[in-house]
Amino acid sequence: MVVPVNASSPSISAQPLADQMILKRFSKIEMVTQRHKLNHKKNKVDDYPVRKPMSYSTQLLSSHLSNALINEELKDPNNPNPMSKSLIGGSMNVCKTRALTFLQTERRVQGNVPKARNRLMMSEKQNDGTVAMQYGDIDDNDFQFLEDHMPTLPNIYYVDLFGAQFISLMIREGYQHIDDQVRPKPTASLASNTQSNASAVPSSGMTTEMKQYP
Repeated sequence: MVVPVNASSPSISAQPLADQMILKRFSKIEMVTQRHKLNHKKNKVDDYPVRKPMSYSTQLLSSHLSNALINEELKDPNNPNPMSKSLIGGSMNVCKTRALTFLQTERRVQGNVPKARNRLMMSEKQNDGTVAMQYGDIDDNDFQFLEDHMPTLPNIYYVDLFGAQFISLMIREGYQHIDDQVRPKPTASLASNTQSNASAVPSSGMTTEMKQYP
């Protein structure tokens, strides 16, 4: 039985020729892809050049730090000694006290004469970090024993803001800001020893009475 051959069906000899043409096209596509690097996706990080680590001398670092401190002071001329930025013994984590002293003068024939001298005391508490304040003349030892009954601010950062505003207000009222001291807060044991020693020493009147009445 003879099967008729369809005219539209490809011949057996034409099939390998078609495969060769397809392979040739794929090879051309592969060559173009490799030539133009179409499939090569480069990471953006690779575009940055490798930099050598920069080294700085100790003198250069110290000069930059000193300039930074100077610039920091120039930013707030009305508050030269903030408690939050005051170093005591190389550390800022120390309970501190700050005393602002103001002087008011009046003009007379002989010149400016001191009229009033006032002081604002601020003391950081050790137990909770709040800061007690007192405006007026008070002894440092008395202040420490009475600070629990004085008005307070939450922390030293609020105190620095209050101090700057208070200095500006006093200057507008005609006072001179003559002294600003930040010191380490004396310990309670030292203050109590000072007070006990003072109470243990008899006065001159008591000594005379003791001599008269043995």
